[in-house]
Amino acid sequence: AYADRQLGSLFDSLGRRGLLENTLVIITSDHGEHFMEHGFQGHGLSVYNREVHVPLLILPPASATAAPRVVNTPVSLREVAATVSDVVGLGTGSPFPGKPLTRFWKSEDAEPDLVLSEVEHQTSYSPSPNIPATLGPVQALVAEGKAYINNGTREELYDLCADPLESHNLANEPALHDTLERLQGSLRRTLEGADSAAGRSTP
Repeated sequence: AYADRQLGSLFDSLGRRGLLENTLVIITSDHGEHFMEHGFQGHGLSVYNREVHVPLLILPPASATAAPRVVNTPVSLREVAATVSDVVGLGTGSPFPGKPLTRFWKSEDAEPDLVLSEVEHQTSYSPSPNIPATLGPVQALVAEGKAYINNGTREELYDLCADPLESHNLANEPALHDTLERLQGSLRRTLEGADSAAGRSTP
């Protein structure tokens, strides 16, 4: 409610000054929060949906506005900087990684990307089998309506449409074996690509 009031005040001020129609507004958050859904609370301890699914509201300037849309496709905040570059006209000259999210209001058939989330090994907490990041680094990949999570010793697979709270691990379901293998390969290639771009070697 506090954030909503402050945003309202900002928009009112921009409107009075005649600047709002020429302003790109992006509202988001750096992380979500656990409240014991997986047996722990806080953030920075996992890549479950409760931590990585955050609000993202984009209000383009009037000159770029298409019809308002709700986009259900998962996207990455990594693409926000490229989106700003595209809106202000840098186009292919953007120095930022990722594809601009403008594709979702320019086309009804925008191609989704794989969405990678990572959290480092959290050593300030005692190791616990119920808190993934206390056991080592954790990666997640969202694709095909599924979330695939790997912490090096355990694999998890969730159907985000049927099970948004990620309560039922489907990694051992025989019917989803092919899906699991595809996501395993996609995560491996995504991490190798990230390491290559950063000039690191993959162990």
